[in-house]
Amino acid sequence: MIYLAYLIMAAIVVVLSIKISDYVDSLDRNTKLSGAFLGGILLSGVTSLPELFTSVSATMLLGHPELCVGNVLGSDLFNFTALAVIILAYFKRFTKGRISKSYRHVVLIVFTMYLLLVLNYANIINFNILHINITSVLMVIVYLLGAKYLAVAEDVEADDEMIQYQARKMAEGKHRPDKILPKFAITAIALVIASILLTVLTNEISVKIELTKTWAGAILLGVATSVPELTTSLRLFKLKNYNIAVGNIVGSNLFNFLILVAADFVAINRQIYMTPGAEVVKLLGCGIVAAIAFYIMLRFRNKKTQFICPACIVMAYAAFLFI
Repeated sequence: MIYLAYLIMAAIVVVLSIKISDYVDSLDRNTKLSGAFLGGILLSGVTSLPELFTSVSATMLLGHPELCVGNVLGSDLFNFTALAVIILAYFKRFTKGRISKSYRHVVLIVFTMYLLLVLNYANIINFNILHINITSVLMVIVYLLGAKYLAVAEDVEADDEMIQYQARKMAEGKHRPDKILPKFAITAIALVIASILLTVLTNEISVKIELTKTWAGAILLGVATSVPELTTSLRLFKLKNYNIAVGNIVGSNLFNFLILVAADFVAINRQIYMTPGAEVVKLLGCGIVAAIAFYIMLRFRNKKTQFICPACIVMAYAAFLFI
């Protein structure tokens, strides 16, 4: 029965993710808001809320901070891999798509987040200010820098097809911002609730099949909480809005590290940054490889890098699963 409930809830999350992708795409085409802001901050914030609630609950209510770390790192690695697979599937279209240059800086900042964790686990930066770890303080500073890049990024120019689409929809009057925003808000709330229920069911399944906490966080919870990012990015690729699709992933991966900060804040008598197990070490290593490959792909946009780099990301995820 629990597996049927899981499938039903997953289907609901997929449907809501498709709807919210359409609304964000409409906002991008019919407002002056930048695609980097819409994808990297607005959409990624909504699709990352399940990770936030799940990780904080795992720390406060369940007393398993290793679930939190596994969920965040597993979700980030899965997000990179999901987008890499989509890019390979839409390779010819994506090579001609226009992507904001600000995402390069954001991916470097995500890479910096990984390095902060490595330095913490190496006991180079691992001490508390009151009950907050210095790593969490540094992560907040780094996150604000990344959010700044997304908020002030210059938008990419629309192509002729997008301009024609925008003019047609504005003439119809169905995609006016004053009509889209309320629908976006309602769908966002529904998506967050459905995603949280999906993660609760996922946790119950992980207990039933007796996975270790880190593996449960990285595989089941990490994937389950990434379903919104996966579905929205796939939908945006079909709508040929590659800019917001990429921004959704890099913004979500950046926001996910802020979740560790929130968990550290509420974990008064628990350690979030405990001595890492083998699974966490593998997640860190594969995540760093994925971030580097993603940066190279964005920095050198040509057919070779836009095929080789996504393939490397997929192999990094496979290495985590099977090594």
